Amino acid sequence: MTHSVKTIKSEKLADALCSIKAVKKYQLDRQTYGANRVRLYVDDVDGDWLNDFDKKETSELEEHHLSQDLCET
Repeated sequence: MTHSVKTIKSEKLADALCSIKAVKKYQLDRQTYGANRVRLYVDDVDGDWLNDFDKKETSELEEHHLSQDLCET
């Protein structure tokens, strides 16, 4: 196996492990916070974000991935 193939496989494995950590944390937050856990992950839950959603450009939309917070190196 070449070095680049091993590197790609190890990166994919690291991404998978980060995703698993994120899911476990999300499930734990469900036990801790119940339905209110959405407030931990979504900005402006009570605002009018749904009415203004179509006005935003795709580039303006920010993606937030829980796994980024857990697995940044």
